[in-house]
Amino acid sequence: MTDYRGRHEAPDQDSGQCFTTLGTCDSVYPLDVLEHPDWYGALLGETADLIRQATGIRRLTIYRAVPPGVGTINPGDWVAISEEYARRHSYGLMDGTIDDGSTDGVIICAEVESATLWGEGVLEEWGYQGPAIVGTLVEKDF
Repeated sequence: MTDYRGRHEAPDQDSGQCFTTLGTCDSVYPLDVLEHPDWYGALLGETADLIRQATGIRRLTIYRAVPPGVGTINPGDWVAISEEYARRHSYGLMDGTIDDGSTDGVIICAEVESATLWGEGVLEEWGYQGPAIVGTLVEKDF
């Protein structure tokens, strides 16, 4: 099921920059992105810390806010490298359409190769372009 994605498509090798090239080429992000991730859309400390270490990261955990019952992260999905960022996106995700009247989605996570992540200019949001992977449900702390 991918009909909850929305219209804005996640970047890929044709429209974005790979996570593994941060700080080494400037196709989307400037070369100083590792030194100043906050200048380029890293709003949360968790994201900024991961970006500063990007050259040494080969695998990392990604997070996705999804409707209840969705458990797979698919190629072309938007993901976050910050659990907090995904958590913020999960609130109100369903616009009041869940059977119990709730509007919140859930968060799933998975560990992936960093080469499967493509960015288009905001460091908090990445396009996942790896194989479909079953995520693990992340418990929300309210």
